[in-house]
Amino acid sequence: MTETKKIKEINIEYERVRVVSNLKKTKSRCSGCQTTAEFISIPIAIQIFEITESLISNLANQEIIHLRTGINNEILVCLQSLLLAKESF
Repeated sequence: MTETKKIKEINIEYERVRVVSNLKKTKSRCSGCQTTAEFISIPIAIQIFEITESLISNLANQEIIHLRTGINNEILVCLQSLLLAKESF
């Protein structure tokens, strides 16, 4: 009589939660999304999504994420487009 070995497979999925205090965001019309969206600064986007300024630039050049100029000529990133683009990085 032969022995049957039982194999159990366990998949573990996890999500990271990041808390950023004093998150400055601006609500404005996004021409790329064609809706009202929240915009965050590039330094905040880098911190939250753990990406580089170079990647943000590449995504913007490919029109994957949307940028706009805020008060004081600060470049802002559309949070909605960045969340959608997160699948690609």
